[in-house]
Amino acid sequence: IEAEKIEYKINDGAFQAYGDPFSIADEGKQTITFFATDKLGNKEDEKFFRVTIDNTAPVVSLMTDKPLLKVGDKIFASKAISFSVDAKDGLSGVEKTEYSINDGAYSPYVTPFNLANDGETTLKIKSTDNVTNVSEIFAVKVLEDEGKQVVEVKEAALKLFIDNTAPAIEIKASKDFIEKDGRKIASTDYEYTITATDEESGVEAILVRLDGKGDFAPYKDALKFTSNGEHLVEAKAIDKMGNESKISILSVFVDVIPPVSTIETVTGK
Repeated sequence: IEAEKIEYKINDGAFQAYGDPFSIADEGKQTITFFATDKLGNKEDEKFFRVTIDNTAPVVSLMTDKPLLKVGDKIFASKAISFSVDAKDGLSGVEKTEYSINDGAYSPYVTPFNLANDGETTLKIKSTDNVTNVSEIFAVKVLEDEGKQVVEVKEAALKLFIDNTAPAIEIKASKDFIEKDGRKIASTDYEYTITATDEESGVEAILVRLDGKGDFAPYKDALKFTSNGEHLVEAKAIDKMGNESKISILSVFVDVIPPVSTIETVTGK
């Protein structure tokens, strides 16, 4: 005899007649209990179907081995920074994670990657769990240049400015040199200033070394030489993304020895 009706309940709810396909809104582990009754009133033993409901997409985090830097309204990175992606799904689990650069085709995320091209770059990430829930929002931590605080931002498309360009650096004397025998000649009252410019993330530090002695140290004020002879100024600059300039060199001969004058008498004839 065919079944006349089927009844079911979800978890500890009341039994109800089964008519049309149904869905379960609550996430987590669910138990469906059901049985059929024929036209003579014979009931089968209760059966159980256990299922885990997952309506939530994976939670995705973008991580870097060196901090991303937020200067004004721009977030800076460089080719030296390695990006990795962490996707978690506590219910059905992550099936795949992909990323796209500058609206190109999505590539499977397998290992950490770098963004090498200079200038503006847009990064997108999407992760799919095993029941096809898709997340296109990801979180990333950035260091704010002003205040030096780490903040978390969430994006569907992260706009980065890739800065691989080192600062420009210049050493200037306060007066024009006297050129003699291919050397720059100066007196003790000359001052030497060092300036650096960076049009992208900005200058982080200017370092200087005098006469080739010791390590480079932070540049603070204008420099002067008071001893006679050859002197050397070496300077370099580092921007906020760690790009380091070539060393700029100024060689100067400081003359502190006054001239010698003589007087002779001339006998008239």
